[in-house]
Amino acid sequence: MKDYLLKLFAHEEWANRQLIDEMQRRAELPSRLRELIPHMLSAHLFWTLRLTGGEGANFVWWPKFSGEECRRLNEEYARGWATFIGELPELVEEQSVTVASAKGEPVTFRVIDILTQLHSHSVHHRGQIAMLMHTAGFEVIPTDYIVYCRKHP
Repeated sequence: MKDYLLKLFAHEEWANRQLIDEMQRRAELPSRLRELIPHMLSAHLFWTLRLTGGEGANFVWWPKFSGEECRRLNEEYARGWATFIGELPELVEEQSVTVASAKGEPVTFRVIDILTQLHSHSVHHRGQIAMLMHTAGFEVIPTDYIVYCRKHP
C-alpha cells in the first residue's frame, strides 16, 4: 500500500509541475487557473498541519502565489509527503488521526482516507483547469494518473 501511495503522490507532484510550468510559460492563461493551482497547494499545507498536529486557525484556502512560489511549494510538499508516507507503518490502512473539525469537535480519520482526499481534491481541480484551458482555446495539458503511469512505469 505504501508503494501505491508513494506513486500517487509522485503523480501529484508531476501533474502539478506540468501546470505550473505552463502557467509560467503563458501569461495569457485564464486568471482562474492562477487561483486554482495555489489553492491545490494550500490543501497540502492544510492536511500536513492536520496530520502533524499543527495549528491551522488562520488558514488561507485561496492564497496568491507566484509561479516560482508554486514551483517551490510543489517540490517541498512532494518531499514532505514522500517522507511522511515512507515513515508510515506497513499497515497504513490501520493508521488513524484525530483532528478538530471546522466546528472544533474531534473527528477521527484513517490516514489513508486523508491522503486519498488530498489526491482526489487535486484531481478535481486539475479537471477544472483542463476545462478552463480548453474553453479559452489552449491545448490541454494531460495530467491524468494513467498518463503519468505510462511515462513512469
